[in-house]
Amino acid sequence: MSRTLHYKFAANKTLASVVGPALDIVRATEATYLDSAGVMQIAANGVAAFDHNPITLASLGVSVWEARTNLAIYSGDVSNAAWVASNVTKDSDSVKDPTNTANTTVRLTATAANGTCLQTIASASATRSYAVYMKRVTGTGNIDLTVDNGATWTTKTLTAAWTRFDITQAAVTNPVIGVRLVADTDAIDFWGSDLQTGSFTTPHIPTVAASVTRNATNVNTTDMTWLNALEGTIYIVVSKPPSSGFNADYLASIDNGTTSERFVLDAANVSNAGYSVTDGAVQVDLNNSSSSWAGGAIHRVAAVYAVNNFEFYWDGTRTGTGDQTGTLPTATKLHVGANHGGSGRFFNGYIDEFAYDNVLQDNDTLEDWTLNGLPDQAPLFLAITRRTLKGPPKRSTYPKPTRGLFR
Repeated sequence: MSRTLHYKFAANKTLASVVGPALDIVRATEATYLDSAGVMQIAANGVAAFDHNPITLASLGVSVWEARTNLAIYSGDVSNAAWVASNVTKDSDSVKDPTNTANTTVRLTATAANGTCLQTIASASATRSYAVYMKRVTGTGNIDLTVDNGATWTTKTLTAAWTRFDITQAAVTNPVIGVRLVADTDAIDFWGSDLQTGSFTTPHIPTVAASVTRNATNVNTTDMTWLNALEGTIYIVVSKPPSSGFNADYLASIDNGTTSERFVLDAANVSNAGYSVTDGAVQVDLNNSSSSWAGGAIHRVAAVYAVNNFEFYWDGTRTGTGDQTGTLPTATKLHVGANHGGSGRFFNGYIDEFAYDNVLQDNDTLEDWTLNGLPDQAPLFLAITRRTLKGPPKRSTYPKPTRGLFR
């Protein structure tokens, strides 16, 4: 059997494999995700989160994110004094929040034009991303968000359904976050505020009286019995939320825990995908500078390796000539969605599928896989069984002899 490793994260929602060892996960804190009904759930410490599209509810795969801290306190409770209302009433209507829990601390109703509900956070200058779930209750006026105490307002279009909205702004000192209801008597529901340091938002981190940090997610294995040291084919399917950013994010790294021995698939930036193979001081790089990370889109990547033979395909497009000079690293670990140490360059998105074949697949196959997806491969022993095992002999259909007929 050429397929020695296969994970269907989106389809099966598990770190167990179709073939090969189960993956481990390291994350010392809880993490939130949306289930198949679009309800926010919490994955416990050291438990993988398998997310879903908030609109289509399609399964996205295992959720892999860098560490982030939510600086906004009382993220789901605007009744707290940390949220200062001006020309806005904090009502006590019972509302089902995104966790499908009855909540009486989310309703905001304007009592005059340009009513606001704001929270001030003491923090040094940095690029901030602010996200919050909102839905309209009554009215048609503009609903605006801010991170700089109203020096800048960004209008968002609300519906009657909970939707997460976000804004990002550079160099904000002592941010003041919150919402403005432009029209008098308009009412909205407002829950799950996240103020995070960075150029994009990550999944919600619930807080109460203090900020909370969600640790990074390290999905990995040190069981490398599936790996062929001489040649192989790597295949991975990924997606990112529309608001997620890029910083040489790793789709996968097969390595020895260092930068000197590794195979890496990465997303260098919004228009550059890469494949690199490093053995000691020798590195082979194949970079597709015409790739495009469309927010919310599925991307398929495949790469092969053998001595002096490397190929890289991205969404059906080949990069390089396949004859680069290079030797092969010695790998002892697999990291999915993170760097060689599982400590950085996190993908910040969703890993749908990961597979490995211990043979060199041809270019036509790589092109087909990265355009149309990976066909299932029946286990070898099952195929042999179907061809060679005939089962118990069939009983004869001839009549049995009649005893005593010629006595």
